[in-house]
Amino acid sequence: MHVRGPTTYPVQVIESEFKQNQGRPTPFNDPSPGYETRYDVFGGGAIQNSGNLYLARTLIDGNFTELNKGGGGLSNEAASTATLEECVFTKNKATAKGSGDNNNAIDFAWGGAIYNAGELNLVRCSIHGNEADFAGAIMNHKPGKLNIYNSTITNNTAKNQHGGLVNEHPSFDPNSGGAEIRLVHTTIGKNNAGSADPLGNLLYASDFKSIWFTNSIIDTACNQIHYSLGHSVFTGPCVTEPDPNIDPNLESSGDITNTTQTQLGLQSLSSGSSSVPNFKVQKIDGGSIATDIGRDDAWGCSHPKINRKDQNQDARGAGGTLCDAGAIEAGSLPPQFSSNPGPGLIEFPIVNLAQGQSESKIDLTLFNLGGGVMSFLVMDEGGSSAILNESQSQGFLFKNQETKLTFKCAPPSVGDFWRTVSIETSAPNKKKANYKFRCTGAGNGPQGSLNQQPGPLNMPATAPGQASHTTINMTNRGKQPLTANYGWTDNNSMWASNGTKLPPAQAQSAQAEPNAPQTEITLNPGETCKWMQPAPRRAPAYSSTRLCCKRTTQPFRQSNTTWPARAR
Repeated sequence: MHVRGPTTYPVQVIESEFKQNQGRPTPFNDPSPGYETRYDVFGGGAIQNSGNLYLARTLIDGNFTELNKGGGGLSNEAASTATLEECVFTKNKATAKGSGDNNNAIDFAWGGAIYNAGELNLVRCSIHGNEADFAGAIMNHKPGKLNIYNSTITNNTAKNQHGGLVNEHPSFDPNSGGAEIRLVHTTIGKNNAGSADPLGNLLYASDFKSIWFTNSIIDTACNQIHYSLGHSVFTGPCVTEPDPNIDPNLESSGDITNTTQTQLGLQSLSSGSSSVPNFKVQKIDGGSIATDIGRDDAWGCSHPKINRKDQNQDARGAGGTLCDAGAIEAGSLPPQFSSNPGPGLIEFPIVNLAQGQSESKIDLTLFNLGGGVMSFLVMDEGGSSAILNESQSQGFLFKNQETKLTFKCAPPSVGDFWRTVSIETSAPNKKKANYKFRCTGAGNGPQGSLNQQPGPLNMPATAPGQASHTTINMTNRGKQPLTANYGWTDNNSMWASNGTKLPPAQAQSAQAEPNAPQTEITLNPGETCKWMQPAPRRAPAYSSTRLCCKRTTQPFRQSNTTWPARAR
């Protein structure tokens, strides 16, 4: 198809297909000295636009040109205008074979999918699987103005150099200038070129700061300085600077360079939501470094051509988060809750009241290791007023954020004080986490400390004929030796192992009858004794108990009580 200009109104082509068309050079006689035959050099395997063109929801597939200007699918000539929305360019090819206007000397073509020298706007387009001698996807030639929004340029190939997108380079035309490219929320990745080309995805013009990036993913490096409005991701080194023609107050930094493929998380092509055949998009996974980093203003996510939607027209920045870079909004991984320390027993540093200490503190750090937004709510489940939460009781954590909750222990006297706190979250992996705080006030005497509050010992359920056990740990954290007594008060015969000292292998066995006198052991400062209470194999026949002592560096707390063994 050839659109001729100039025209006042655009030629509109909607919901169409251009497949298997060919553009070949047309010979004509040239009377100029030294020439016998010349060939035209206009490109465009499927469409040549010399006027005003609007193309929407159209497939341009498998077209071919041998013309020097290339453009296996489309050639948008100088002084022409074209706007393409939700279009697909795939399997188009531009390979010159003797075409040109210099005695057939030109033997390469540019732009496997598109050649542009006019004004071209690409909106939500997919350009993949095209091939050319140079610029496997798009060649933007002087004085071309190319604007690309919410589009994917991937898996294109150049037999020689520059597999993705080319903005005219002086080596092609030393007298050229004025070609410009603007990329907003665009993904350029996984394009290929000849082995000698280090920039397979994108070539930046060396003499002109004529490429602008915003909220885009470029799966390659820059070889020169270019303009950036920030918030783009590059897998290689890239130096960008602000545009001097833009108000400095509107400038924004924040490009991410030298990121790894793993950090980028760029996936293989997958089908997009458009009804256009072969509409392919390239997503990032929810854990990508490119998620939640985009600028959200008229230069980025709220640009009129973006309108807070991605290439699939799905909402960007859902849930109040920032937009993702690139053409497709990945969303985020679900929130993932974690904490340090983890749920369970949390022990404050001992407060030595005899030495004038009055309090100690400990931090509980909450993490959102996933994406999205995780809400949290700190719930007081009751306990001693000696333990206080000095931090916020609720809040939100975005991707990879953390916050610290500070708790204070102020024991009013010697002994252990307990308080239970739960944290409710919106993270699917942990809706509720329970923490049991223990605050200890110590003096100069012995200080017994246990690993749990006094109360029934609930044994894990077991099958008949099998046994399970639970443990009680007591540590002397005081300054003087501690005498600990233990015995049994139930009506069943019990076996007890009298622990002497270190190591546990030296423990001797002795029988303790029901209601027998208690056995006494002595714990030196820093020593721990562990009672192991197995569940009965056959209730109510018998159960057994073992006692051993060992040294430990783990803190424990004091209590004076007995535990009735309860088997299930």
